[in-house]
Amino acid sequence: MTDLHTDVERYLRYLSVERQLSPITLLNYQRQLEAIINFASENGLQAGSNVM
Repeated sequence: MTDLHTDVERYLRYLSVERQLSPITLLNYQRQLEAIINFASENGLQAGSNVM
């Protein structure tokens, strides 16, 4: 698992526990974030600092 995947998992856990978002919302967030990670990976970006 890459650092970005780990960050996404932590963020989703935060949203679930602290913000108490619905499972459907979390699933949609996860899908969108995974799409961003895949795009970044396909374009040679591996770390969050390279994305910004």
